[in-house]
Amino acid sequence: MSLTLELSGVEAGYGAQRVLFGVDVHVPSGSVVAIVGPNGAGKTTLLRTASGLLRAQAGCVRLDGADVTRLNAQQMARRGVCHIPEGRGIFPSLTVEENLVVQSHLRGRRYQSAIREAAYARFPRLKERRRQIAGSMSGGEQQMLALSRALTCSPSLLLLDEVSMGLAPVIVEDLLGVIRELAAGGVTTVIVEQLVDDALDIADYALVLNHGQVERVGEPADVKQSLLAVYLGSQSETEAHGLTRLVRDLPTGDEARLLTKTGSLAHRPECPIIVSNGASRLAGADSPVCAMCADTLAADPSTVII
Repeated sequence: MSLTLELSGVEAGYGAQRVLFGVDVHVPSGSVVAIVGPNGAGKTTLLRTASGLLRAQAGCVRLDGADVTRLNAQQMARRGVCHIPEGRGIFPSLTVEENLVVQSHLRGRRYQSAIREAAYARFPRLKERRRQIAGSMSGGEQQMLALSRALTCSPSLLLLDEVSMGLAPVIVEDLLGVIRELAAGGVTTVIVEQLVDDALDIADYALVLNHGQVERVGEPADVKQSLLAVYLGSQSETEAHGLTRLVRDLPTGDEARLLTKTGSLAHRPECPIIVSNGASRLAGADSPVCAMCADTLAADPSTVII
């Protein structure tokens, strides 16, 4: 069964630091909604509030019309809400198999066996690593395990926060494929993803969050057209269109791996656009590359950053 998620006038934050300001979000049952926006926009805070990890300071959170604003994460999980946070969310000191079993230890041996077999069929690599300590696996393998653990609960609402963070493209494609299958099966899905194009490709609707407020809601194709202005902020409309052309002129392989990284321009406005295809080259002024861009390219030299 799918769940409808609604946030109405939600304000949330950490102590005296307010992050969300009167946010309204509607996620229809069985749909996929992508939440996009620059770093620091409040995307993670929105997911934490929706899952009960963070209590709203004002406003209302509803599941299928029922007010669940005051429920904690455990209570939300019992209602079918599953939140996979940024950073995997596994038990690093347990083996792969133990991670899967502990998630379903109250369901009985037969159910546990079915869960393991389903996880191994979906991600054969986990079967190869089933006796391995989870914390010693690669980031991609840990993310496979995190997603498999989530599915042991048969969630009705899945909240995904940056599942591709730091992962190789081939691993990302595998994970997105599973997410597509879940969405096609009717699981209501909210995805926050740095690979914006990939998130929009599987979304029914998209929402742009900026400075803790919803700036735009609409069809993914329509939202995509307005994203550059949101990420680049002070850039003029003409400049934004120029950057769009720059990206569209890239080879297909690079364009498919477009990564919006607002920090590269937010904290260092003079940082040029970086385009890398094996060897990096700069588009724009001969300004020094900021530390965030340099780190991103060092981790993955074929990344395209705007």
